[in-house]
Amino acid sequence: MGALRKFIEEWKSKVNQNLLTESEQRNAIAEIRSEILQVPNLDDLEKEKFASEMVNFATSSEFVDLIDNKLAPPLPGETKELFVERALGIVRKIMLEKMD
Repeated sequence: MGALRKFIEEWKSKVNQNLLTESEQRNAIAEIRSEILQVPNLDDLEKEKFASEMVNFATSSEFVDLIDNKLAPPLPGETKELFVERALGIVRKIMLEKMD
């Protein structure tokens, strides 16, 4: 088990909940849906489905495992900000790959 997976599992067991509350999930879906309003070839149902799928994926074990496997621990001398920037780049890449 990778460090990220271990951290998330320990956190979930302590607070006895999912990564996102239902309200947070609805907000994330709404935000994604609003971002894809400009896509001309999707109807509202398809936009809702896409947003839901992305939120479900981003909170799944598969997603955590992908990040855990691709994100190395902080590099020597790497600041917190640079580590987060590197992690976000990996998250973006994973999400773009999922959309293909």
